[in-house]
Amino acid sequence: MKCFYCEKDAIIKIPYSKLWLCKDHYIKYIQGRVLETIKRYKLIKKGQKILVGVSGGKDSTSLYHILLNIKDEIGFELIGLHINLGIYDFSKKSLEAIKNFSKEYNTEFIILDLKEIIGSYLPETLIKLGAKILPNYKVKYTRPACSICGSLRRYILNVVANELNVDYIALGHHMDDLLPYIIKNFFLQDLYSISKLGPKTEKIDSLVGRIRPLYEISEEETKLYAKLSGIPYLEYQCPFKYGSKRIETKIREFLDKMEKENPGFKISLARAIARNIKFYEKKEEIKLNKCKYCGMPTSKDICDFCRITKRAFGEPKGLYVKEKISEILKGIK
Repeated sequence: MKCFYCEKDAIIKIPYSKLWLCKDHYIKYIQGRVLETIKRYKLIKKGQKILVGVSGGKDSTSLYHILLNIKDEIGFELIGLHINLGIYDFSKKSLEAIKNFSKEYNTEFIILDLKEIIGSYLPETLIKLGAKILPNYKVKYTRPACSICGSLRRYILNVVANELNVDYIALGHHMDDLLPYIIKNFFLQDLYSISKLGPKTEKIDSLVGRIRPLYEISEEETKLYAKLSGIPYLEYQCPFKYGSKRIETKIREFLDKMEKENPGFKISLARAIARNIKFYEKKEEIKLNKCKYCGMPTSKDICDFCRITKRAFGEPKGLYVKEKISEILKGIK
């Protein structure tokens, strides 16, 4: 079978669009789809500054590569940030992938070291919190390691975004990440959480807005894009990511079955959710407190970052981290 756009042999069929594509036109097709998503949901405007947290995995690295290729068409500034979490060989390989990407595509990343910022890497921080890390890397603690890690990374990402006056933080969440959580929240009637899983959330106080340019791209499409484009990325997952979430997994299996029987079902569902996202937003104004230690917006008296660091180190580190990151970024500039 020949490619729809040229005479080269096709290597992939896109079922929902009935297109057979060669390697080069598949890469252009995905970039075009992301550009269309950005325009459809008004995610990025000309002259804006966009920050991407790049872990070194396929999703965030693919997102950065796509934005790097389309940024001139829209006219926005792109900044990449990598946080070295110190998770054994995994983080070493992640950093290696980031450096290889930087060299290959002549683009610079801001690289921050978690130990330099808070005093220890993630494994040591988990142990300080009282967690036990088993030989198979399973973490025994009252809270999942991914949750602790996510809270630390989000805080750092937001501090960097504020320091650099970024308009939005672009996340590498694809359609298969988001839809299972959206459906689960609907089943549980946690409707407000659905409003935070759409293609775009606006800034609230000093919490920088988020955009999801891969909102209409599936995991398989992202994986194939990373492979065919030849970008350096880490193929295996974090050792602390242990097991699967049963409800989300079952929902995802159902959605995959529906997509197989009805090509384009997931995209139609994602678009329907995006069209109606405002129905899930809280009608009253969202009132946030200021963390009593660092001043960052929080629904409680103390933000999660300061709560975690206080328990791990005996003192909240939010204010220290803000000052430390400001100092590091000034050195980079």
